Amino acid sequence: MITGAGASHDCWLRNASPPPAKEWRPPLSKDLFSPSVEFQKILSRYPAGIHAGVEFLRRQNKVSLEDFVSELLGRGVKDVQYRRQAVEVTCYLQDLFVQVSKEYLPFSGRVANAYTWLTGEIYRHKEQFTRVCFVNPCYDVFLDLPLGGLLGVTFDQIEKYIALPERWLYIKPHGSAIWMRRIIAEGPGPYMERLCATADVRLGLKEDVKVFGLPELEKMAEPVTARGWYPAMTAPTGGGYRFACPTGHVEALRHFLRSGPLVILTIGFSGRDDDLIAEIRGHAPKILKLLAVDPAPAAINHVHAQISGQGGLAPPWAEGLPVGFATFVAQFAAEFLESWQSFGAPEELPVFLSSEFEGLDGYRPFALVLSGQG
Repeated sequence: MITGAGASHDCWLRNASPPPAKEWRPPLSKDLFSPSVEFQKILSRYPAGIHAGVEFLRRQNKVSLEDFVSELLGRGVKDVQYRRQAVEVTCYLQDLFVQVSKEYLPFSGRVANAYTWLTGEIYRHKEQFTRVCFVNPCYDVFLDLPLGGLLGVTFDQIEKYIALPERWLYIKPHGSAIWMRRIIAEGPGPYMERLCATADVRLGLKEDVKVFGLPELEKMAEPVTARGWYPAMTAPTGGGYRFACPTGHVEALRHFLRSGPLVILTIGFSGRDDDLIAEIRGHAPKILKLLAVDPAPAAINHVHAQISGQGGLAPPWAEGLPVGFATFVAQFAAEFLESWQSFGAPEELPVFLSSEFEGLDGYRPFALVLSGQG
C-alpha cells in the first residue's frame, strides 16, 4: 500500500473526531510553500529557503521535491549558496511538518482518522495476505500513530519500523519530520554554518538515524540544528540509495518486493516519485492487482502509466477509483480487502485502465500500500 500527500490531506473523518485546524491541513506538493500566514511564518526563518521555494514553485510540475533538493546539493559542491538553500529548505520542511503533525488533528493526531479506519480494516483482513507493507513517502506522522497503536508499537527507534510483529512492514523512504542525523561536520561557528560550509553532498552527517518523537521536539525552544541535529528527510544524505531512510529500510523494501506476487493499493499517490516507482518496477516479480485511489483522474492514470505502462509490470487487473481517502475507507476499503480479486469500481464512477482478472485460486499475495507526495 502506498499512501501519499493526498492521503494525509484527506485523512480527517467528519463523524469520527472533532474538527481539524484547517490552517494546518497537510499540504500537497504544490502547496508546500503556500502563502498562508502559518506556513510563511515558518519559512521566514529561512531566508535562503525562500529562494529555493520560489524556484520549486516554478518547476514543481517537472521535478519532485526530493530530486530538487538533491539537485541543489549537487550545485552546492561548487556554490555554497545553493548548499545553503538545500539545507534551509529541508529545515523549513521539518519545522512545517512537525507543526502540521501537532496542530492539524486534535490531540496531536491521537484521534480516529482515515488512517485508523484503513489500518484496522487491513488488520481484520490480514489473512488475505502473506505480508503487508505500508510505504509512506510523506513526512508527517498521521500514519505512524494509528499503525503503532494497532500493533502495540511505539516508533521511538528507527529499527522498529522494519521489525514489526508478524507480517507487517513500514517504510518511509524519504524520511520523516521526527528523524534526525547527528551533525559531525567540522569547522568553527554554529552547526548550521558548518553544514553550509562543507562541499560534501552528504553534509558531514552520521549515517545513524535517531527518532525524536513529537513530545521531545515540542520541548525544544530552538531548532534541532542548533543542538547538532539535521533532519533525516528529503535528499539522501545518508545510506547507499536515493532515499533519505537508512540503507536497511531500502533493503527490507526490496526483499518484500521480491518475495511474492503483489496486490498494490495506492491512495493519494501521484506516481511522480521516480525512485520509488523504479524500486517497484525493478524488484517486484509480478503484480496481481493495482488499485489507484485519488479524486483526480489524471493522478490515477499517471500511477497506472508509471507502474504498468510501457516496459512496466502490466498487472492483469488495474483500476482507478476517483474518490478521496475518507470516502474510500468509509465506502470501499472493506469490500476491496475482503474480495480484492473480484472488486470493481461502481458503475456510476469512471473506471481507468480496467482489464479482465482471470482469478488465481489459492494465492495469498503480498499487499503493498503506497502513499506519497501528491
